[in-house]
Amino acid sequence: MQLHKDWSVSAITAGFVAVLVSYSGPLAIFFQAAQSADISSTMMTSWV
Repeated sequence: MQLHKDWSVSAITAGFVAVLVSYSGPLAIFFQAAQSADISSTMMTSWV
């Protein structure tokens, strides 16, 4: 099983951090744009 040998704590952590950054970056831009447009928080959360 080659796949089992490739797993390590550092590889899993790096993958988790990559996913976290890829989701949070655009979401932060979205929230900043919504605040600049004076959109209500109810409408803003419905878009997410």
